[in-house]
Amino acid sequence: MKEIDKYQELKQKLIENSNPDLAKQMEKYLRNKFKFYGLKSPERRKSYHDLIKAEKKNKKIDWKLLDQAWSDSHREAQYFVCDYLISLEKYLTFEDIDQIFNYIKSADCKIKLNTFEK
Repeated sequence: MKEIDKYQELKQKLIENSNPDLAKQMEKYLRNKFKFYGLKSPERRKSYHDLIKAEKKNKKIDWKLLDQAWSDSHREAQYFVCDYLISLEKYLTFEDIDQIFNYIKSADCKIKLNTFEK
């Protein structure tokens, strides 16, 4: 059996826990600017908790995974990128600023990263 890649694993977990009725409400609330799986924050974070836990053991940022998640049309995947970066902030370096800036300028996402506030 072929090993599933991390982005597909993330997407599968979000789909498994999705709530179509809540997704419609969330989309309407944000004026249909974004698609949603319909996951509230606790359920969303629980969906990818194990993935982030495994990534911490790698002690490095997986930019390929983050780029794929950021490109996903569903907002929860973009929230994953924010949560991932916050969880792995101690592995960020000054050289990562350009990559993070690409995320910030491409969407309405405010990321508070203590690493860059010093």
